[in-house]
Order: sequence, then structure tokens, then C-alpha cells
Amino acid sequence: MLSIYRELKAEYAQFKKVKALDQAEKKKKKDKAKKLKKIKKKNTVLFFFLFISFEKGLSKYDKGKFSEAFDIFFYLAEVEKNISAQSALGYMYAHGIGTKQNHKNAVKYFKLAAEQEIPKHYNEGQANIIKEIIARAELNLAIMYIHGKGVLQDWHKADEYLQRVAKKDYKKAETIWNRYGLTDRQRL
Repeated sequence: MLSIYRELKAEYAQFKKVKALDQAEKKKKKDKAKKLKKIKKKNTVLFFFLFISFEKGLSKYDKGKFSEAFDIFFYLAEVEKNISAQSALGYMYAHGIGTKQNHKNAVKYFKLAAEQEIPKHYNEGQANIIKEIIARAELNLAIMYIHGKGVLQDWHKADEYLQRVAKKDYKKAETIWNRYGLTDRQRL
């Protein structure tokens, strides 16, 4: 009888853990939905356009309409998870273009772009373009770590990102290595 009671007690404890995890997951989904709702409210003008493209943002940027370009890139980066827009937002935050300069947000969007993978359905040409955008995001992250902008200065992290860039055969990695003396491996 005592063993049945212990089994039931253990099952109930397990049930409570699962229920708590489910509630936490529901809360996360609810919080994410709230965040998206805020984004939609903030960018209502953008939602009138069904097909917002990265090219439209670039066009606004080229015309000097930086805040409009920023809004388009923000929507594409947050809602569509567009790698190009995430990298562009990182750049705009880093340099204060179309928004207030914010190095922490720059790092956030560079990381989002750098951590994505190339979609499998892309053809070779598209994949090469995305590969270069990811390499640029990683290169920008390395520079942020070198200078300690938006993150604590960390030469090891900088070197790590530069190595990732070099593996993509992006030539600028070696230039950055040389400029900051990162070729001396004993230091790292």
C-alpha cells in the first residue's frame, strides 16, 4: 500500500513538473505574440504593403530616407527573420543611421544574421550572396568585440568570428587580423 502511495506521489510530482513546463511555454508564446503585436502597432504603415522587400528598404536607404529604410529593415528582421535586413539593422544601429546609435542592438542584429543558416531551397547564386552577408555580420561582430562596443572587449571572441569569416573565404578577415595584430596566435 505504501509503495502505491509513493508511486502516485511521484506521478503527481511529475505531472506538476510537466504542467509547470507547459505553462512556461504558453507564457513564452503569449509574450512573443505581445511583442509582435507591439511591432505591428509601431509599424502599421508597413502592414499596408503585402510584399515588403529588402530591395524596397535599400531603395529608401539610397534615397536618404533612412528612418523609412530602418522601419522596413526592422519589420523584415523581426517578423520575416530576413538575414540581409538583420545585418543592415546591425549596421544602422552601429552607425546611428535612421535611428539612435545603439551598439548593443547592433551586436544583437549582427548575431542574429551571423547565427542563421543559408536556407536549403536557395540556389547557388542566392546562397553565395547570403554567405557573404553572414560573413560581413561575423566580421562586424569581430570588430565590435575588438573595440568593446556593445559587448565587453574580447579578443578571443573577435578571433573566433574572424576564423569563421576566413572559413567562408571572405578576404577582409585577413585584413582585420593584420590591422589589429591578431596574427600572433600566442597572444590568443
